[in-house]
Amino acid sequence: MKAIIHGSGGADTDGLTAIAAHVLNGEIFYGADSDEPQRGTMTVNSILSFSVAAYSGRRVLLKWQNPYAAPGKPYCGVIIKASTGGYPAWNAPAWDAIYAGAGDNVTPGGWSQAFMDLPALNTTYYFTCFGYATTNFGEIYSPVYDPSSVKNAVYTTVGPSLVTIAGTQDYVIPDGFTSADIFCVGGGGSGGNGYRFTKEAYQQGGGGGGGGYTATVSNIGVAAGQVLNCVVGAGGAPNGTLSGAGGTGGTTSVSRSGAVLCTANGGYGGFNANSGSGSSGGSAGGSGGYNDLDPNPFIRAGDAGYSDGKGTSAHPGQRRTTRAFGEAGNTLYAGGGGGGGVTHGGPGAGGAGGGGAGSYDTGSPGGANTGGGGGGGGGDLYGTAEWGGSGGSGVILIRLK
Repeated sequence: MKAIIHGSGGADTDGLTAIAAHVLNGEIFYGADSDEPQRGTMTVNSILSFSVAAYSGRRVLLKWQNPYAAPGKPYCGVIIKASTGGYPAWNAPAWDAIYAGAGDNVTPGGWSQAFMDLPALNTTYYFTCFGYATTNFGEIYSPVYDPSSVKNAVYTTVGPSLVTIAGTQDYVIPDGFTSADIFCVGGGGSGGNGYRFTKEAYQQGGGGGGGGYTATVSNIGVAAGQVLNCVVGAGGAPNGTLSGAGGTGGTTSVSRSGAVLCTANGGYGGFNANSGSGSSGGSAGGSGGYNDLDPNPFIRAGDAGYSDGKGTSAHPGQRRTTRAFGEAGNTLYAGGGGGGGVTHGGPGAGGAGGGGAGSYDTGSPGGANTGGGGGGGGGDLYGTAEWGGSGGSGVILIRLK
């Protein structure tokens, strides 16, 4: 642009085409329509609204309404900054997350959106959003010309940080997570069957079933869309005889693309009336009660089931905690079943963590999705086996991070 200054003041603006809407707000120029210096009025157009919504885990959905086209107000997209320490200033040099772009829709007045992955779960983030335009000398920003063009939102990340898998299924990793801890509990063993062998005495309660074994793996790398094949072990079933033992619980496992990531075996079934011993597992089952009045009176109540990985030397537990992820203070799983009762000798309580109690009659089942062992059946009914309780089904916990 060329301006010729005349001695009488003013400029020769013939041939100049610049107008105020084409020059940045506040800048001085000579242009069309006047031979006097003028000030530019061009600013950046402002978005109409802005919001943040949940998507999955650490990932949120950013949504805004584009401005309508207006002369002298260019617009290319938005810049969105997120911070945990309050709303960041539009020109803040530091932030926890940032997005810059036009989203998925550039139509004037239309709604556009984009995703943002935030650093942490269960954290409150404050968002600042403003428009920008790109020029041949760099970017320009709406708050420089209109501070009210800044839009704010706040959002607290929440998500399926702990997922409970109660039955066999495929689980798809959601967006926003990069690693996982997995905790598996096998199915609990069935309680043993109790029996009274003579009319006079010789009563033997069934042994409690062992709780399912537990296993933990930590910090497995994951990505959105990956499929985890989850198999939850069923509880063992009583076998309906006087010899042998109740059914063993099923194995619980988590696999990905054919590779096993975590697996936990089921607990063993409590022994039936020919023995009446409790069985091994994550936590052992208690032995069944015993009553024999002839020739030498001897009465023993049913033993309580064990918990938290404990057992006996003959029928041990896993000798480490059965708490979720192996961490102190977490929920207890895989309690052993209590031994069955006899006349003048009561049944044993189920072990903490889902173990079923022994009974004078049919043993109590282990708790569903605890891996608890079934309680032993009672031994006070002559001529009829009193069945042990079924073991509790296993469970899978996935802690997404």
